[in-house]
Amino acid sequence: MSRRNQPYIPLYAQDFLTDEKLRECSAASVGVYIMLMCVMHKQEEYGTILLREKDLQSEDVILDFAKKLAKHLPFDVEVIEDALLELLDEEVIQRDGNLIFQKRMVRDAEVSEKRSAAGKKGSTATNAQFAAAKASTAGATSSPAKPESNQGSQSNQQGVCDEVAALYNSICVSFPRLRSLSEARKKAIKARLANGYTLESFRELFQKAEASGFLKGKNDRNWQATFDWLVKDSNMAKVIDGNYSDERGISYGTEINSGGTGCQPTAPGAFKPSGGFKGQ
Repeated sequence: MSRRNQPYIPLYAQDFLTDEKLRECSAASVGVYIMLMCVMHKQEEYGTILLREKDLQSEDVILDFAKKLAKHLPFDVEVIEDALLELLDEEVIQRDGNLIFQKRMVRDAEVSEKRSAAGKKGSTATNAQFAAAKASTAGATSSPAKPESNQGSQSNQQGVCDEVAALYNSICVSFPRLRSLSEARKKAIKARLANGYTLESFRELFQKAEASGFLKGKNDRNWQATFDWLVKDSNMAKVIDGNYSDERGISYGTEINSGGTGCQPTAPGAFKPSGGFKGQ
């Protein structure tokens, strides 16, 4: 199912409540923001709202956005205009010409599309394997299928895992060195690749981890991220999104769960929303 067709907003409640930038906004702006995400959720280009030619009524683009949104939100034009100005000023939402967007929602849509494409590709390959197996069974005189292609596929996957390990060791020089690739680690890497991530995604992950003081141990428990923690699905997404970057102003006092397998920053600046109502 396309993300825009989902009937709910996957809202990250803790991140929403502790978002430092959103805290600087008025209650009215927060209310407009929630409804705005609902509208963005139903757009053809997920997480965005485009001001079309017919919507351009003045030289004030924000006012034109407010007039457009007033048709879909239960607020006056003035309230929406003030909220948009405040949300843009606090960088809760972003604007690019005649387009306003929410970065997390756009990122979620990109990941969702990659996962969907990977799923379709896997389904096609599986169906082809079943068809080949059926044809082989039907031909009683045919010889058993040779495993060369599977061996080639396994060899390619091993090569990718080795490249990811090499990237980690060359970039994350402040972290514990990765000395071996266990089956569990290979499985985690392959799972991320199947979900749409690429080698460049891993490169970005490791670069942002190395640039993060928090992930390198500057927190109240001297906790430090590991390779296994970084390549977990939810953690990888958060690091790539910049939730642990020093620029986000994350407090180094955090609550880290007892198993050492993850952490939930109690500091603001990690908001990751998506979802909503129908808008045009």
